[in-house]
Amino acid sequence: MNFITTKLQELSKKFAPQLQILIKQLDPVKNYWLRQTQRDQQILIIASAFVVVLMIVFIISSAVGYTSNLDNQYNSLTAQNIDAQVIARQYNDLSQITANDFSSVNSDRIRQDANQILDDKNADVIIADNVLTINANSIKFDNAMLFLDQLRKSYELFPDALKITRLPQSGYVSFHVSFNNVNQQQNN
Repeated sequence: MNFITTKLQELSKKFAPQLQILIKQLDPVKNYWLRQTQRDQQILIIASAFVVVLMIVFIISSAVGYTSNLDNQYNSLTAQNIDAQVIARQYNDLSQITANDFSSVNSDRIRQDANQILDDKNADVIIADNVLTINANSIKFDNAMLFLDQLRKSYELFPDALKITRLPQSGYVSFHVSFNNVNQQQNN
């Protein structure tokens, strides 16, 4: 105990001039307080307590808002990190894939695809001078689009000329397409 008392006495001696200056600066506030009636003093105490409570609430709400904002940012960064990892895995998977090996064009296979997808046994498939020509009458429009997609996926063929004519029957078309520079496989 003696040690604490000694330290307090040393501190009071060290800061005594600053305390005296502070007390002199607070004298006008003390005098103002003493001039007030008891009712006014109570109002000032209540108003001061209200302001202090508001400041405490403001500080706490700011801290809670800041914490909430940090949590949201952390969650967002975590989600972005997970997305980045998924994208990196997908990129690595894609970079290891070799280019598609497309089937070589064979008129019999194309005729079979036309019969199956276009649902037209009379589709005219002709390959001459590295030009593939396909004519089909009265086929469904959706089937024509599926057939073109199949030719793209299986044979890497993109039409050089395409003519689709709508027929009176709803959803049906007449179909003419040609592909230039077709490398064909010889029929066995």
